[in-house]
Amino acid sequence: MVVGRGLVLRRRPRMWLPTDRRAALPRSPETRTAQGKWDSMDLLTRRLLLRDCRAEDETAVHAFISDPGVTRYTAWGPNTPEDTTAFLAMAMSEARRSPRIRFSLAMVEREADVLIGLIELRNICERTRRADLGYVLSPDWRGRGYAIEAAGAVLRFGFDLGLRKIVATCDPRNEAAATVLERIGMVREGYLRDHVQVRGQWRDRLLYAVLCTDESDLPMPRDECVDWADVHTDGDLPEPALA
Repeated sequence: MVVGRGLVLRRRPRMWLPTDRRAALPRSPETRTAQGKWDSMDLLTRRLLLRDCRAEDETAVHAFISDPGVTRYTAWGPNTPEDTTAFLAMAMSEARRSPRIRFSLAMVEREADVLIGLIELRNICERTRRADLGYVLSPDWRGRGYAIEAAGAVLRFGFDLGLRKIVATCDPRNEAAATVLERIGMVREGYLRDHVQVRGQWRDRLLYAVLCTDESDLPMPRDECVDWADVHTDGDLPEPALA
């Protein structure tokens, strides 16, 4: 359910927000009266809807993650139809978990109402309060700033969940991915040699990261990423817990 513009989590989510940050989150009457059942997660940016994946997304998703050009620098793919079905089943299963440790979200261009990519915040760890960021974009929609817009919003979302650090990696040859990560305020922290095995060959990775303490310095202002946020936090909360 979307109220106004931004994020609505309709459940009592287990989150790790410090008390002062919880109190700062705006609330809506509609969300406060939710009965604790997870409906969906919708994150709105200026041009995009980032939402949980659905079974009916399969055709649109498979069209680009089966493309060898799209997966040239990724550690997965090109996907078979079975791979795509399994991914979406996993994404929908993860959306029902509590607490969630993975958000696999469809990027939907709002004006055209077209699914144009996927973005993930995954491996969310309660102990370290860190997570990994990854994304993939249809080649038909590249070069228009959508990856920057989506990734910037997901960074803000991760910090609102109480994460301390968000990391991402990319192939050193993938200059476009590195540019996106730098444009959203991530800092290159290292060069990982032979870090992943991709289709029988070892590949290097660039390591990027950003800390919650860097949030005020992120190049994308909050009102350009997440215009309105609402998290249902009634009830007990624990203490801090693609390229």
